[in-house]
Amino acid sequence: MTIETPEIKNACLSTSICDHINQQGIIINYFVDAFKMSRQFHFTQSDSPFDMLCAMAVYNVKLIGPDGTENEFEAPDDTCILDAAENAGVEMPNLCRSGACSCCLGQLASGSVDQSNQSLLDEQQIGMGYVLPCVSYPKSDCVIYTHKESDF
Repeated sequence: MTIETPEIKNACLSTSICDHINQQGIIINYFVDAFKMSRQFHFTQSDSPFDMLCAMAVYNVKLIGPDGTENEFEAPDDTCILDAAENAGVEMPNLCRSGACSCCLGQLASGSVDQSNQSLLDEQQIGMGYVLPCVSYPKSDCVIYTHKESDF
């Protein structure tokens, strides 16, 4: 069985990952063995070792609004917090979606994010916990106070 086998490509959450692995000539046997094992032991999609190889980390994010309203949802580490919130049905203020304005500004109460693509906040503001959810990617479970634009 090779990586081009449709069953393996379909089992992988990201075909581009499988294509990249094949192009790089990395040993495919591990993926084939994981696929066979998931079928042999009847793993569900969520606990299949093959899926674990292809899956991204997912973190719990809690947003606390100015009135104390809490919204909690899961956010993959490859999805910005604003997009993950919207995917979960949570509305947040936003405008530029590129980290250049302060419309979505929040303040991190706990956890960590990667917001290396933002261009608005300086080191002092980042040190005070300010984050731009439109370009912030979770790196752990997070609690963020939203609607902080007036603090800016």
